[in-house]
Amino acid sequence: MDHVRQDYFWYLPEPSYENSIQIQDLLVFRFDLVPSSTRKNKLKEEKQIRGSAGIPANWDTL
Repeated sequence: MDHVRQDYFWYLPEPSYENSIQIQDLLVFRFDLVPSSTRKNKLKEEKQIRGSAGIPANWDTL
């Protein structure tokens, strides 16, 4: 589980129930489709490509 969004269903006009339990909060789950080691290598490659193309490595923070 990644986090809980409290009072997520506050906007519903009437209380809503699932399996006899009133819904109030939303549980958020996260699943990485790409392993972290692969993602790190891809980010490293992108930085190298940006540097060779004349694009500043920190372009996204400018």
